Amino acid sequence: MWALKELKDAGHLVGPVITNNFDVLATRAGLDECFMRRYDQAVPDVEWVDGAKALLVVGLHADRRKVQARARTRDMQVVYLEPEGFWRDGQFMPYPLEGPQDGDLVCRAPPKRRYPPSSTC
Repeated sequence: MWALKELKDAGHLVGPVITNNFDVLATRAGLDECFMRRYDQAVPDVEWVDGAKALLVVGLHADRRKVQARARTRDMQVVYLEPEGFWRDGQFMPYPLEGPQDGDLVCRAPPKRRYPPSSTC
């Protein structure tokens, strides 16, 4: 979340962080949040920022197909930052990325560092 905050501060990230986590980590890092899953509404309306060029999909098992579909209807590039797996007890547990389509960009490299080291974000 701190890296996303740096991108926002530099003017490269616009709009809210769309999340299904209720831990408010994005808010605690100083970002706006839009919660994706609610009991009364599977995918809330997202107010897209005029001029936004891409949707960055980050996270473990980031299946956000309805939000991605909305971005594609606006001719936005969908970019995944997803290692397609996670580490558990010293072993890498792979799983396939859900929802990518032709023309999407996928970066499968895991994060290089934790920033800042003492942060919970």
